[in-house]
Amino acid sequence: MGRKTLGPIIILVAVVLGALALGNRTLFHHSLTHAQVDKLPQRQNRTLPQHVPYMFLFHHLVFLKQKADEFEQQGKGKSSLLTRFQEDAKLSAEQFQTLYEIASDCEQQVAEQDKRAMIIINDMKAPYPDGRLPAGQAPPIIPPELIRLQGDRDSIVLQARDRLHLALGEEAFIHFHAFVQERIGAEIKPDIAR
Repeated sequence: MGRKTLGPIIILVAVVLGALALGNRTLFHHSLTHAQVDKLPQRQNRTLPQHVPYMFLFHHLVFLKQKADEFEQQGKGKSSLLTRFQEDAKLSAEQFQTLYEIASDCEQQVAEQDKRAMIIINDMKAPYPDGRLPAGQAPPIIPPELIRLQGDRDSIVLQARDRLHLALGEEAFIHFHAFVQERIGAEIKPDIAR
């Protein structure tokens, strides 16, 4: 595996370990109260942390935009990837643009957070240049700073979700949240997302 492949895998492992360490506890106050979140339609397993579907959504949307731009730059015409997503989500052009801007901003903040986490992860990996623990040695304890960074990362996603809620308004957000839970949240296996 090359270095380019190993980086995202390490980040994913950090996300999973952070989510496992945090469990279902909420470390931050979010603008949605528990009563409001409970009223929103949810078809997913309750063990899936709130940030996970939106983390996947924001990442997927930015990825789709990049692929659509590449498609157009290659002279293959305008891609229907984003249009299809917008139609499926039942968003107006203005709402979709707002969603994309929030998703893009969130992805940028998450990438910056991941860079900070990678410094700690690389320090943890430094004693093991071949990537393997010596036989009989326990894995290193996850530093509290890395757990805090993961909590901050999760909070970045939830704050983006909350900004989207404010921008769309209550009624539109309830419908969009249902779309996210049905189309994205339902496809995520809780054991993988933790």
